[in-house]
Amino acid sequence: MAGTSQNQEYPTLNGIRILSLLWIISGHTSQLPSVLNIDNSLEWKSNVLEKPQYIYVLSGPVFLGVDAFFFLSGFLGAKSFLTLTEKSGQKVTLVMALRYIYRRFMRIQPLHLTSLCIFIGLISLVKWGAFWEIPKFHLDSCRLGWWANALLINNFVSLQYSVIGWTWYLSADFQFHLTIPLVIFLYVRAKRVMIAVVTLTCAASVITTTLISYFFKLTIHHPKAPPAIIIYSKPYCRYGPFLVGMILAILFVGKQSLYFKNRTQAALGWISALALMLTVISLAFVLDDTQSSYSVMAALYQGLHRTLWAVVLGLIFILCHEGYGGVVTTLLSFNVWGFLSKISYAGYLIHPIIIYFYCGLQEELFHYQDLNMLYLFIGHCALTFIIALLSTVLVEIPSQRLMQI
Repeated sequence: MAGTSQNQEYPTLNGIRILSLLWIISGHTSQLPSVLNIDNSLEWKSNVLEKPQYIYVLSGPVFLGVDAFFFLSGFLGAKSFLTLTEKSGQKVTLVMALRYIYRRFMRIQPLHLTSLCIFIGLISLVKWGAFWEIPKFHLDSCRLGWWANALLINNFVSLQYSVIGWTWYLSADFQFHLTIPLVIFLYVRAKRVMIAVVTLTCAASVITTTLISYFFKLTIHHPKAPPAIIIYSKPYCRYGPFLVGMILAILFVGKQSLYFKNRTQAALGWISALALMLTVISLAFVLDDTQSSYSVMAALYQGLHRTLWAVVLGLIFILCHEGYGGVVTTLLSFNVWGFLSKISYAGYLIHPIIIYFYCGLQEELFHYQDLNMLYLFIGHCALTFIIALLSTVLVEIPSQRLMQI
């Protein structure tokens, strides 16, 4: 969702964005058929939800790709607002803040509301197969909760009013962007106050998520919908990665020299990043999160792991940006990522629609196998990026150009 100039300035972010999107599509490719029409659900649960080798789908800490999006959004949003601040002579005014918020709202809504209308329209017109309960649920929900999507507060409404549920991310992201002008204002006027506010806010988010997880005994492995809604879509529980991105943007603007000044420091940086990454992933499989013996460590993990994942991404980004990435920099900077990143917003909105329609139009139960899922994943990705390109060209680009008039 970044501008072209920022894509060129930080090419490694494109790779992080698209690989995270592919991770999310992989998870939804496995998750949504399991809800609708899998005939061997027990085998699916014992494999996909429990075994570490399925981390690329739904095993372990789920949908960390969303936290990568929050991290990227925080970094690029803060970087953009800092640029505006520099042009205004280090001043943050109310008009500047309101203009930034308005542009963010208008950046999100055209494609968001278009995808909602297309989804609901197709649900109403298509002749469904035997497995259309979830699409019908979305149709009924739209009649009750469309206004929440229009106001970008649908992450606060109940499941009954949730319309195309994956758009909770857009609401949370917009709510996070409301805080950028305040944080940058404190950075310009009183850096120590900003540090105190940021530290307390991050601590409050971690503590809140930890306490809620412990009180409701929320499982780490693919939490069920009713308890998950308590923390999964709430901004006060998901703010950490966005905050990490914001702070990284501020550090980039204020830095006078490289953070890693030699290869020894860079090696320590890579060791720290990889160790933290392995810790976040491995603890999800060893901590006790069963209802009968729920541990404090499991709750603490729920409060910390998403923010720590953003720290990992931040370390990798700094190392690559300062020339210590090697093959990782090459991988994350492929030219194709730059192109796909321009349609990634549409891809995020479109891919669950494709999966829902594929599942809903089936006449028979679907049999889970790894090879079947691989073929579905490839097919969903291909259709996602084709339709995302069309959506970007026909809706997103024209709407952004209208804003510039």
